[in-house]
Amino acid sequence: MANDIKCITMSISTDTTDLGKAMSSINKEISATQEQLNVVVKALKLALSNKNLLTQNYRLLKKMGETKNKLQTLKDEQAEVEQQYQNDKMDQGK
Repeated sequence: MANDIKCITMSISTDTTDLGKAMSSINKEISATQEQLNVVVKALKLALSNKNLLTQNYRLLKKMGETKNKLQTLKDEQAEVEQQYQNDKMDQGK
């Protein structure tokens, strides 16, 4: 009797459109936060003892750090996909 051969096909997409959109979104967020931070820093130069401005400055700096971490994670993922592609672990068709 003939044995049926069954196989599993896996595909990994190299379409980085979504990754590019995510990176673009994070870059825009970094730019907007940087603009806000610049405004706060200028205001702090005029009123160093203003607790509200100091708090806002701290929050914006924290947000910048978190956003940069997200961006670095996305860049690392993109580099990993590109490395796999270059090492012929995947081709454009997959």
